[in-house]
Amino acid sequence: MGRFPQMDGLRAAVAMAVVMLHTTAGAAGWPEVCCNQLARFSVPLFLMLSGLEYAKVYA
Repeated sequence: MGRFPQMDGLRAAVAMAVVMLHTTAGAAGWPEVCCNQLARFSVPLFLMLSGLEYAKVYA
């Protein structure tokens, strides 16, 4: 039982992408809109990684 230590770095990068997604949410300029669209992958990936972590702990 335990964690996946290899996933900690990936989860940190995805968490930073979630922060970028939320900070560029109401922007109107093209750089902010591009950053917002590039960070759209982060929320589903963060939820999948967290679910994988919980599945291993409680399985």
